[in-house]
Order: sequence, then structure tokens, then C-alpha cells
Amino acid sequence: MVESDFGEGSTLTILFPALEEESGKLTGDGEPLKGKGKESEVRGRVLVAENDEAVLGMVTVMPEVLGYSVLPAVDGQKAVEMFKEHADELSLVTLDLTMPRKSGEGAFAEIHGIKADVPVVLSSGYSESELRERFAQKGIVGFIQKPCRQESLAATIAGALGGGEHLP
Repeated sequence: MVESDFGEGSTLTILFPALEEESGKLTGDGEPLKGKGKESEVRGRVLVAENDEAVLGMVTVMPEVLGYSVLPAVDGQKAVEMFKEHADELSLVTLDLTMPRKSGEGAFAEIHGIKADVPVVLSSGYSESELRERFAQKGIVGFIQKPCRQESLAATIAGALGGGEHLP
């Protein structure tokens, strides 16, 4: 991320995902990433759609820490395909709004049409207030504003997995 103010200079922030080696490579091909616990301890599955591999790595860690296996998708079209295949197993879906092949908004519309009660968290560089306005009454349970801090990401995902109410 680059922030620049005329006459004041620039700040460059680089975020690296915190991955354990046993997690394996993030391919976004639909293969689940293993959580930290034993397979029998996995509480459910989370579909994470994000085209930026670094961000995908960060967003997948939180559900894993909470005991969920993760299905990564690198674009909105792949997310919809994976959702169709695994809809009954999924506890949560996180969607980036800006992705190739199908936007997060388009993916959300299709996913919501298939299973309207699945909790969905949106992530975007847009402000949360803009997103709340844009997606009011559409069944979104949380927003992750990029760039995000690990604490806010953890709280949003934990709240969504805990059965939080849909946002107004």
C-alpha cells in the first residue's frame, strides 16, 4: 500500500501473510487448506475468495485458527463454482469486491441465489459506510476494510462464524 501526500512524502506499507509451512501453497484451485487442528477437530469450512495471493494468505489464517478448513478461490467465478459444489458444508463465505472474471458483488448475487442464509463477509478498499449503504438489507454479516489489521480481521470472522446478525 502506498500513501502519499504532496509535499509531505510517501509511506510504503508491505503486508506479508503469516502462514505456517504445513498450510501448503495457496493455489486457489479449490483444494482445502488444512487447519491447525486434526481433521476430526475441524468445525466447518469457509470459502475465501480473493485474487491477491498475499491477502488470501492473511484472510485464510483466521478461520484456520478458529478451527475451520478453508477453500481458497482466486476469483469470483471460481468462488461460485466452489460454492455450488460445497454449499451444504460451508459455514461462511468471504468475498473481495474487486476480482477478475466475476466481481464480488456478482459472486454474492449468485451465491445468495443458491443459498440465501449462508453468512457472507465482504472485503474491499471502499469505506465500510459506503459498503453498508450499498449492501443494506442484502444479508451481509460483516465487512473487512482493506488494508485491515489482524485484530479487526479476526474479530469480523469470529463474529460472523459465531452466528452474528445480518447487518442492517
